[in-house]
Amino acid sequence: FFINRHLMELRSLVLPKLSVGAGMIAKWDSTTFSRVVVTEFETRGLDGRGGFFDTVGQVRDMVQSHLLQVMALSLVDTHTTDAELDESKLAIFNKTSVSSCSFGQYDGFLLEPKLTYHPSFADSTLCSVNLAVDTEAWRGVPITIATGKTTGTTIYTVEFYQKDGPGVLTFEIGREEVGLGGIKVQNWELSNSDAFDVPAPGFGTAGSITATPAVSKGNGFILNYSSPSLYFPKPYALMAASLLTRQYGTAFVSYPQCRRSWEIVTAASPAVCLDPTPEQVKVYKAPETCGNTPPAVCYEDHTVKYLYDVAFQCSPEHNAQYASISLYKAKCNISSGESAVLFV
Repeated sequence: FFINRHLMELRSLVLPKLSVGAGMIAKWDSTTFSRVVVTEFETRGLDGRGGFFDTVGQVRDMVQSHLLQVMALSLVDTHTTDAELDESKLAIFNKTSVSSCSFGQYDGFLLEPKLTYHPSFADSTLCSVNLAVDTEAWRGVPITIATGKTTGTTIYTVEFYQKDGPGVLTFEIGREEVGLGGIKVQNWELSNSDAFDVPAPGFGTAGSITATPAVSKGNGFILNYSSPSLYFPKPYALMAASLLTRQYGTAFVSYPQCRRSWEIVTAASPAVCLDPTPEQVKVYKAPETCGNTPPAVCYEDHTVKYLYDVAFQCSPEHNAQYASISLYKAKCNISSGESAVLFV
């Protein structure tokens, strides 16, 4: 088993069960939903952690290791038990493939410390991974995982778009990180608005609480876990509790799942999603720099290829300007106190 703290962030498996079990959503499959979007956006950038992120990129950092798990938990059959969970997630992964990937890198990332120079690929800090899940339940439903840094907001959600209708059902799964958790709808009339019992937050022994949907004209919360009065242990505390009680399947990822998730993001070649060429990675700035609403970032008119070839071109002028920048020093073969070796 492999550690994955995102499995413990308001476990996504609970939310589909509640939506269907309470009679508010008829079926959890392609007959109800036309599209699914998993999002994880951060306000912060690397903030001095460039050495950790170098040669990693956003797909390795978040998609393979975390967000594919969130996707699988959100798509499993609502009758799945905890004992069946590992097998059910692996079945979804075995039918999952990448359709396409797009990338961005925030302006200023290349100034991070401890970066190396790798001219054949760029480290994305923003990505959108489009997937197909070829199971009977989800065949034909586009799945997108969108995640990035320096996006002007912090959001952890899963959005389900109504088939043949205007509605959106959203899981807020970042209660432990951003203070928001629950199920809400937009432009989606519920088939049932009765009160229902939901698991109380805690270490699995807290029992249940009664929730009453607050939905008016198709808008509002089916379940709201965001009250500060509710205690949600941090993900690592829940993982420690699962380890001590030997409930490994709920807090840890099995090796077959981990291996298959790597196979998914590797796709036909690492260049597809993991290691995009510099020409594929657009440079962007935070939304506030151009008046966009977060997380819609502001794209520049160039890519990382331009930064490599022009902005960080080896030259006497840049030797002085970037004397302390690790990427420039690596690119231009500069050791401390030495001048650049110019290549022609």
